[in-house]
Amino acid sequence: MSYHKELDFNNYIDHIAGLQFSIMSPEEIEKRSVAEIVTQETYDGDNPKIGGLFDPRMGVLDHGKICPTDGQDNRFCPGYFGHINLAQPVLHIQFISHIVRTIKCVCWRCSACLIDLNSS
Repeated sequence: MSYHKELDFNNYIDHIAGLQFSIMSPEEIEKRSVAEIVTQETYDGDNPKIGGLFDPRMGVLDHGKICPTDGQDNRFCPGYFGHINLAQPVLHIQFISHIVRTIKCVCWRCSACLIDLNSS
């Protein structure tokens, strides 16, 4: 199964309401996440803190501990995603060049696309 959608280049480009650059959408990140990270703390005594950076639901680090997500120990648990809800969107540094190229396709005065519809 491909994650890429087929594009129909024959459709007329009328209006672009907005663009979003992300590896996954915020909804997809939350859907795949096993833990919301709400504190920068890592341990509560000798145990990883729930909701912290080493939340055991994301996979266990310590020898002899069992992952609550898949029941595996640290040798076999692949690890899982957690998420942090941020107050504002943050640009990923590796997207900057793609963002600049995309912005250069839009007129700064009228916001029209600078795409030649007759080119292939």
